[in-house]
Amino acid sequence: MFAVLISAFNAVLAFVLRKVTVKFLLFGALYWLCTEIPSLIAAHFPDISSVQTLFDRMPDDVIYFANYFYVPQGVTAIISALFVRFFIRRIPFLGG
Repeated sequence: MFAVLISAFNAVLAFVLRKVTVKFLLFGALYWLCTEIPSLIAAHFPDISSVQTLFDRMPDDVIYFANYFYVPQGVTAIISALFVRFFIRRIPFLGG
């Protein structure tokens, strides 16, 4: 009876150490990359004054409806999803 419990414990421990820990570290690194890389890339962009003048020239109605339909959050989510897809496809056993 005791040997069966030890065998089951060893099987669970082996699964956790081989599969779960590796995937946790891998996806943790992917999450870190997807949160830190956009800020590093944005630091190298030129001055955003031209973007600010672009938004200043937009009509108030366009800005209102863009905020109403959560366009800034949607663009952020799409860009983050594209980064995640790019990195996952580079992993041989996950990207396929």
